[in-house]
Amino acid sequence: MTVLELPNGYLIRFMNGEEVFSGLTAFAVDRGITAAWVQGLGALSRAEIGYFDMESRSYLRKKVDEDVELAGLTGNLGLVEGKPFPHLHVTLSRKDCTVMGGHLFEGHTSATVEIMITNFTGSTLERKADELTGLNLWSLPQKFRLCL
Repeated sequence: MTVLELPNGYLIRFMNGEEVFSGLTAFAVDRGITAAWVQGLGALSRAEIGYFDMESRSYLRKKVDEDVELAGLTGNLGLVEGKPFPHLHVTLSRKDCTVMGGHLFEGHTSATVEIMITNFTGSTLERKADELTGLNLWSLPQKFRLCL
């Protein structure tokens, strides 16, 4: 990967064959990123995506073993049990322009993947287990009550 450091984050280019999820995890560990927003696009040669099923409280995973456009990647970097964790969602487009999407577990770069990380310097975004869903969700310090 190649990196350009910005005043409030980074631009990252993943090269052919590099894996995006583990690469972002390693990058966050190396740079000490504890709270950030992530956006990206590019192309993948294969991926594993998923849909969270509330009834079973588990991800239904699907392997994508074909070249696809990474039409959109959005997510964030936070901490799970004190370690950096990327929470990423993707939209993938096939050769015939049909689209699929979901939670990204693994994505191998083909031509390129270009990512912008906006770092929330001085902040920590922790994820903690949620009883209702079983997911590690944001644990934000302030409560806001909606009056409808």
